Amino acid sequence: MNPVTVVVRVGEHAGWAFAIEYGHCESLSRLEEVSREGVEAVYYSYNPEHPPTIVLYARDGRSICGFGLGEERVRWGQEPDLLVPRSRRRPDPHGRRHRSSRRRKRRRQRS
Repeated sequence: MNPVTVVVRVGEHAGWAFAIEYGHCESLSRLEEVSREGVEAVYYSYNPEHPPTIVLYARDGRSICGFGLGEERVRWGQEPDLLVPRSRRRPDPHGRRHRSSRRRKRRRQRS
């Protein structure tokens, strides 16, 4: 049996700490554990041979949202629209429309 090789690069940039795992990755199975006590964690799995690339986000020990890049219309989690731009979010289940800030500015200028 061949030993499993894993390399982890850790660092800090602009106030954010990061860890990048290469090789046999265990980070997906530990994402919620890593995100406990106010920590936010993002899992990014680049899949060039088997798209889509997967993005998962966890906060306070909970899985918040996830989606495949290029397939953002299919999302999951407690807050599936959290990381998606407002223009691409799912319609409000109560039929309400989200007004853009540009419309609000125009309305204020008319008053």
